Amino acid sequence: TLAAERALVSALDADCHTPMGAHAVAGDGDGLVLRAFVGAPDGGMWVRDELRGSDPEALGAEVARRLRAAGADEVLGR
Repeated sequence: TLAAERALVSALDADCHTPMGAHAVAGDGDGLVLRAFVGAPDGGMWVRDELRGSDPEALGAEVARRLRAAGADEVLGR
């Protein structure tokens, strides 16, 4: 589960100052569920996503891609 969370952080170019969260848990069967959000520093805007998958690194990268498609970079002021 940590691998999925780390893959997400890496794909978003985030660091310990980035207002985001990620939580991966074992899903039904062999897969994982990764829930993530990115928020504006003032809390005024945010985007979130949740996805199931079996490959932790691919799951983290895909959630990052989906968050960016939903406006994560704009929320973070990038």
